[in-house]
Amino acid sequence: MDDTVDNPFSVSVVMPAYNAQEHIRRAIDSVLGQTKTVDAIIVVDDGSTDRTAEIVSSYGSKVQLIRQQNAGPAAARNAGIKAARSEWIAFLDADDEWLAEKIERQSSLLMRNRQLVWSSSNFIYCKCDEDHRYDRHTLEEAEKLLGGKEYFDDYFSAFADDIAGYTGVMMVRKDVLEEVGLFPTDMTSSEDTDTWWRIAYEYPNIGHVVEPLTVYHIQVENSITAGHLDAKIIDDLVTRHLAIAESKGHSDRFLPCASKMIRYRIRFLQHQERLEDIRMLVEKFGAMLPLRFKLEMRVRFSCPKAGPAILGVISVIKKTYRCVCKLWKR
Repeated sequence: MDDTVDNPFSVSVVMPAYNAQEHIRRAIDSVLGQTKTVDAIIVVDDGSTDRTAEIVSSYGSKVQLIRQQNAGPAAARNAGIKAARSEWIAFLDADDEWLAEKIERQSSLLMRNRQLVWSSSNFIYCKCDEDHRYDRHTLEEAEKLLGGKEYFDDYFSAFADDIAGYTGVMMVRKDVLEEVGLFPTDMTSSEDTDTWWRIAYEYPNIGHVVEPLTVYHIQVENSITAGHLDAKIIDDLVTRHLAIAESKGHSDRFLPCASKMIRYRIRFLQHQERLEDIRMLVEKFGAMLPLRFKLEMRVRFSCPKAGPAILGVISVIKKTYRCVCKLWKR
């Protein structure tokens, strides 16, 4: 596949892969099946010990294979970006997949809105072992936040509203990625979030397609984004960006985003029953967390065994109350 900047809207796909033999064919085929052809598919094999490289090589000239020693997804993505010759970079992890109109829909949006340097979209969550799929957000939710436009005014606000997307939906101009320094290779998690935040300081507007364009497979073995969440990395990430936001005069924009990030990661840590890590994050960032959330954490800490049951009962009562209120209004 010819990767050339002569295309008026050239796109290279960067796909990091590590021991992805079970799923990478699905990912590559989803790119080859696009209604708008991409200029290059660049797979970076990050030190796989299985048949990943062999499978990628079987596609011949359709896919460019780069092999490197294991260095993590950030280094793999950076290698792909540096090798790309296209104006735009789209990202796809080897265990996920795109829907057929992904590139066409995002390219059209970006061509209609030439001031934009990046774009996201809705996506489908797929719990692979449960055969359970659902859209990340509804069309109504996205359209309300977009306010009749095809882009969010501020990525940080979209992040705080839980609608900003993930790496697999992103299409970003290559020169912008280079401008912010690519993905940080010293982070073992959340390196993509760090990159999007650094872009958002300079380019707050981000295009958004309200329909799902990708499938995000969770609970996949050897997922490029799976692994142990290091609470200290989240601590360092948010602390560093609070300082950056203040230095750039963007604290008001960033604080809701930081609060959302802390709450999201605490929820993740809850599933792993890592109370000490949760306590550390709540104590350090409590000032930016909603009162209701802090009260919930206090119940969990005070009654680690009974707390979840108590909160479950409260949740049922709240849902019942809302239903009664809706019926009463009718």
